[in-house]
Amino acid sequence: MGFSQNASEKALFMTMSQGQSIETAMAWITENQEAPDFNEQLFIVGKEGEGDIKKPYQGNMSKEERIKMAEEKIKAARIRRAEEEKVNAFEMEKNRIASQKAQTEARRKLEEQEMEIAMHQRKKEKEEFMSAKRQMQIQLERDRCERLGIPFDETKAIDNIKKKDARPPLEEIKHGIKTVKTLYTEERQPGVAKSCFKTISVYTGNVAKNPSDDKFKSINLANEAF
Repeated sequence: MGFSQNASEKALFMTMSQGQSIETAMAWITENQEAPDFNEQLFIVGKEGEGDIKKPYQGNMSKEERIKMAEEKIKAARIRRAEEEKVNAFEMEKNRIASQKAQTEARRKLEEQEMEIAMHQRKKEKEEFMSAKRQMQIQLERDRCERLGIPFDETKAIDNIKKKDARPPLEEIKHGIKTVKTLYTEERQPGVAKSCFKTISVYTGNVAKNPSDDKFKSINLANEAF
């Protein structure tokens, strides 16, 4: 950025009352650089005799000294501005890094909260499933007792169910198949056991074919087929 000698002299003269600093001179130039007479020579209005006269501003320095001083101040201002820009750039980068860290931390906390909520939801669903399963097992035991004509003891039934739940999965499957065959023989209820095994086959087949599809990982207890 460069300014004419006339503009520099004007800026220094017009800001003398403010200490004639380079900052105030540069501020004056910024505010007045669009003025029509910005680059015209500075004249001081004075009186000589009875008529008004204008004479060029001379100051206490020679023309060369004024030019040199203006150039030095402008150079110093450029250096100072460059240093300020460097400091500002450093602060901006520091703030950017701090903001990025804050965003990363906030995102991490949000993900932890979402994971905790998901885990709680899964736990709740599992508890609801186990409760529904327990009620279904009790009902099956009640039905069995009614068919066999023996008294139903709910406490004893719950104890037996707990023992069954402690069995390994394969043993549980074998026991379930045996129970269905025993309770729903072709003589007593024709086709019931066959329908049961066919339904189970459909469920397990869907899971085997679509292991990543969540809709096949649960059973709708209200489904008529179930």
